[in-house]
Amino acid sequence: MKEKKKHRFWIFLLILSLIIYGGLYIANISGYYETSISKKTILTNENIKKFEQDIKSGKEVNINDYYEKNKKDYNNAVSKAGIKFSNGVEKFMTKGLSATLKLLGKLFST
Repeated sequence: MKEKKKHRFWIFLLILSLIIYGGLYIANISGYYETSISKKTILTNENIKKFEQDIKSGKEVNINDYYEKNKKDYNNAVSKAGIKFSNGVEKFMTKGLSATLKLLGKLFST
């Protein structure tokens, strides 16, 4: 019975991975990322034209009026957990690798 549950888990994980891969592949093929980048470029081009127009008309120009700050904060519980996990794996691998190399050094030095 436990083997069936383990088998189902791996099948579920495989299917989930295929669905995620398919979604990312479709997003790439459809050009979602390129479209979002081009929208940002269009907004930037509009600001450049506005800047040039203001200079021609002799208005006082401040760069902050034309610069769009789109800094997004991606910090959330999942990203923080991912960073903690990554740091833990890094520490484990560093300590484990250094201990293994020290052991190998002792074995081959005698």
